[in-house]
Amino acid sequence: MKFKNFKKENDNNPEFHSYLNKKEAELRDKQSKLEQLRGIVEGNNYETSSSNSNNNFPIGLIVTGGILIAVGLVAALSIRQKSKSKNRSKK
Repeated sequence: MKFKNFKKENDNNPEFHSYLNKKEAELRDKQSKLEQLRGIVEGNNYETSSSNSNNNFPIGLIVTGGILIAVGLVAALSIRQKSKSKNRSKK
């Protein structure tokens, strides 16, 4: 009720119109900045999710394969060392 009375009292006041126009411009500016930020945030989320969904490379298999190869090489080298030491002891 107070707002309606306030508006009626200041409806023809040029300073009031100037104040309202200024506030409207500020609100529009803030709204456009918020929309830009929303676009940036949604754009980042889209890029992040799309890069994750398109990345179907089996990294786990590569890592596991690398570990198995390393363990196999260590085992082969240790077996070779033992066989060399047995051959030397036989001679």
